[in-house]
Amino acid sequence: MFAVTGVQAQWNFAAWDSAMGTAPDKHSLIDSATRAIDREYLYNKPDSALLIADRILAYGLSSGDQRARRTGWYWKGAALHQKGAFDSAEAALHHALAMATDRHDIKLSADVYKILGFIREGRGDTKGALGRYLQVVSVLEQQQPADSIRNGGAYLNIAFLYQGIGLLALAEEYFAKYQDYVGDNPQARQNANSFKAELAVERGNYEEALGWYEKCLAVAKLTRNKLDEVTMLCYTGEQKMKLGRAAEARKDFAEGVRIAEQIGNEEWRAHMKAALGTLAAQEGRYREAIAQSNEALQAADRIGDRRTQHDACKSLYLANRALGRLGKALAYNDRVLALEKDMRVDELASSSLRREYQVKLVTDSVEKEKELLRAQIEHQAEVARLDRTRDYLIGGAVLLLLAAGGFFSRMRYMHRAKLRMEREKERSDDLLLNILPAEVAEELKRNGESAARDFKLVSILFTDFKDFTRTSEKLDAAHLVEEVNACFTAFDGIMEKYGIEKIKTIGDAYMCAGGLPLPSTDSALNTVLAGLEMQAFVSARKLEREAVGLLAFEMRCGIHTGPVVAGIVGVKKFQYDLWGDTVNTASRMETSGEVGKVNISEATYAQVKSEPGLIFTSRGKIQAKGKGEMEMYFVDGKRFQG
Repeated sequence: MFAVTGVQAQWNFAAWDSAMGTAPDKHSLIDSATRAIDREYLYNKPDSALLIADRILAYGLSSGDQRARRTGWYWKGAALHQKGAFDSAEAALHHALAMATDRHDIKLSADVYKILGFIREGRGDTKGALGRYLQVVSVLEQQQPADSIRNGGAYLNIAFLYQGIGLLALAEEYFAKYQDYVGDNPQARQNANSFKAELAVERGNYEEALGWYEKCLAVAKLTRNKLDEVTMLCYTGEQKMKLGRAAEARKDFAEGVRIAEQIGNEEWRAHMKAALGTLAAQEGRYREAIAQSNEALQAADRIGDRRTQHDACKSLYLANRALGRLGKALAYNDRVLALEKDMRVDELASSSLRREYQVKLVTDSVEKEKELLRAQIEHQAEVARLDRTRDYLIGGAVLLLLAAGGFFSRMRYMHRAKLRMEREKERSDDLLLNILPAEVAEELKRNGESAARDFKLVSILFTDFKDFTRTSEKLDAAHLVEEVNACFTAFDGIMEKYGIEKIKTIGDAYMCAGGLPLPSTDSALNTVLAGLEMQAFVSARKLEREAVGLLAFEMRCGIHTGPVVAGIVGVKKFQYDLWGDTVNTASRMETSGEVGKVNISEATYAQVKSEPGLIFTSRGKIQAKGKGEMEMYFVDGKRFQG
């Protein structure tokens, strides 16, 4: 009565409710409902699957039927996961897991851990996902005979995860285990094609990957599996983007959005909206990019999908910047930087998994060598007995064993020491690059020292906050440091964008320089553009903070261009610093400037005066402390206004 034959069919809730009220065997009706969820609704109509699961759960809660409650919680979690409602899905699944554990329900426990792993992967938590998949394997080991479908599925998930973090040998090993369990069937062949596509992506063979994904897409359409179809449309679109086939990619993503909306899957809809936003931004359709990316970001925020949040924010940053909306652009850029920091933590976790595996390979290799040595010693002892020189040879064997034990102990010690040294080297290299320019750091590592250098044309920029001391008295220490850090973090991002070298910060002052350690013809222009963007950021932040009643800084900015000497000072705490009258003059440009303005010297003006898009206001001769009267100019840019 309740069976459905295709995804267009609708579950007859009224008939099912009526039957549940009169049928003596409630569980057979619940089983028919769960079969409908699994076969028809979960991947194609998750909203309907959720409604059916809620019916089962409501009966379980009202009647006290523990089996119905476990079943209802599980399918509710599964449906919520398909909709991309990760937090609610986890809550439902933990209810199901607690009940399954109490009842020692191995199959249900394994199924719950599997979906919890999917959710972790959806959030970018690779190590957490692997932990869940390994729990599936651990739980299923308790069941005899083995459940080939569930065991195979667990190994398949682990294979795809290892493939995603670059452990291809392990990925292939677990995929072989999956194939051993499930044998040859249409679904296994579909998974094999998908796995081959993923391996091709990892190896950079995008044309090959596209071919495998298109095969998977054809099968998904043939079997009317809407979730597989939308997944494969996303993957084919991504490969086409990499291959420069933007129009075809856009078509795949648009079709994917349509199907994702049809089946109510927010996760994949967000992925493809973000991809459409990226394409639009790349092609200069900025308003479309903003519309698509905003939709993607709202969905990704609900799900907690950092990768999609990052891609959407990056497109929003690029589009708003191109449209001259600097305040919004910088806000999105701040979020991009924060998300990249979070994703680096995820990548470190993946790197940790790779290192752990590499250490295991070395350890296994040493153990095999030890076994071989033991066999050789035993053989020598046997020969010694036959030659009636048993005592002598056994003594030699014992000495050899002791020597071998010492050798391998030394080998293990050296290996561990090497790993520690490599980790410390990575940390020290990262720290050095945070302190010194990359070229100077390399010279220091190579030669043990870095010689001071003369630079003929360097543009030095100074900033400081107006009335910093007075403002700081109105903020507690934590909020003061937080606000200064927010500004300086944004400045660091602007330096990276324009290729400017940050020199140092002193209290509320920020110093940077363009044109070193590698001189360039456009360093003065880039320094001016950086100064304009810094002022735009501070002005936008002031408006935002004051709108909600918070204190905010105002800033002066000055730039001067000329010769400097640059080098490292100190022997314990390295610092890359600059010397020369150019530094002092640049400082005077800042102190002689005005809030919200970029004040430049005549020397800097001479370098950038012909640049289109820059607007100059001559200030005439201004008295500068210790310098006398100096020609100064305010510079502005059309794209930094408003």
